[in-house]
Amino acid sequence: MTAFNKDQFQPVPHTADDDALLFSKPEFKAAWDALEDKYAALSKALKMSNDADWHTTYPSEPNR
Repeated sequence: MTAFNKDQFQPVPHTADDDALLFSKPEFKAAWDALEDKYAALSKALKMSNDADWHTTYPSEPNR
C-alpha cells in the first residue's frame, strides 16, 4: 500500500444521485445557471484563439 501524499490529486466520488441532490436545491441551481454566461464567453474566446492559430500569431519569444 502506498503512503498518502497530500499533494497528489485525490478524486472525490460523485454520482448521478449527488447531482440530483445538488440540483434539487434552488440556491445551487441558481448559482450553476449563473455560470453559464461566463463559461460560454470563455468557450468562445478559446475557440477564437484556436481559430486564429494563436500559438503561431503570438510566439513565445520576446517582443522585438
